[in-house]
Amino acid sequence: RTEARSLNEAADSAVVAAQAAIADIAARRDALETQIQTYQDLYAQLSAEERAVISGGSEGGDSEGGDSEGGDSGGGGQAPPGEIIAPSEAARIAVETAYAQLGDSYSWGADGPDSFDCSGLTMFSYAAAGVSLPHSSRSQSTMGVAVSRDELQPGDLVFYYSPVSHVAIYVGDGQIIHASTYGVPVSLDPVDPWGAYNSARRIAGG
Repeated sequence: RTEARSLNEAADSAVVAAQAAIADIAARRDALETQIQTYQDLYAQLSAEERAVISGGSEGGDSEGGDSEGGDSGGGGQAPPGEIIAPSEAARIAVETAYAQLGDSYSWGADGPDSFDCSGLTMFSYAAAGVSLPHSSRSQSTMGVAVSRDELQPGDLVFYYSPVSHVAIYVGDGQIIHASTYGVPVSLDPVDPWGAYNSARRIAGG
């Protein structure tokens, strides 16, 4: 009995230690996501000249400044697989624009035309439709109107993590287009398996 009690106590201690470790990792993740968002917000406030200095003159696919950080620029894009049935003309144009950026490189703080970060891509896509968005995933998550996951339509913005630190554009058939991270070009991915789904907003079309 004494041995069994000791084993139980050891198991309980291991569970407590594991829970503490998980809580610590979660806290560190949240702090890092908040820090990333802060940097993105600060970067968005810089002038084009200041951004060029930080990125070594490569932002926006400047051919004289070399390749953007994160990979080769100019992925060529692709056309949507069929007619886009979106809640508004602006949403349709945004989706078409996002498709055209497939294969472009990821570069933190970039908003096109040949390299993007996540909110830069969605901002660029909607700018093509005449809709202005802030260069911040968290700020974009307050725009438009909220929609549930089962109400998603092409052009809706999908947000990930808590607090929000990533955004993608929904293009239909359970898929998103997004600029995810360094070394990964703008890509077409399923909406659910990627990241921790947070919420969605309809920017145009009610």
